[in-house]
Amino acid sequence: MACPHGHTVRVVKNGQSQHGWQRFLCRECQSTFGADKPRRPPPALKEQTIALYLEGVGFRAIGRLLGISNVTPVKWVRLRTRQLILASVKPQEVTHLQCAEVCTYLAKKRLSLALVGSCSYYPTRLRLGVGPS
Repeated sequence: MACPHGHTVRVVKNGQSQHGWQRFLCRECQSTFGADKPRRPPPALKEQTIALYLEGVGFRAIGRLLGISNVTPVKWVRLRTRQLILASVKPQEVTHLQCAEVCTYLAKKRLSLALVGSCSYYPTRLRLGVGPS
């Protein structure tokens, strides 16, 4: 362990924080600091989670196997899916959208639709006009 201020390794234990974390004291600059705890999981754990999911293991089982919350694999799989979808579609490849896709998107976002021209698909949640419904 090295001091983050003086970058020396001459440190000693110096009690605990109010939350129970170990505190340290630098012998050279007399500053106190906490232990560096990694707040982010290692990338290998995310890759292992994705691999288990692709093998057909359930989210709760992945959580138990890897010692993480059962919600964490769900979030990581959704994030990876979005990344793969966005990486596969380039903006210049999208030349047109069908009106139904726009209407469905706006309905999910709870926005109303104002189109110049006709649209053969109007979800029931939408009303004509601009702005939130």
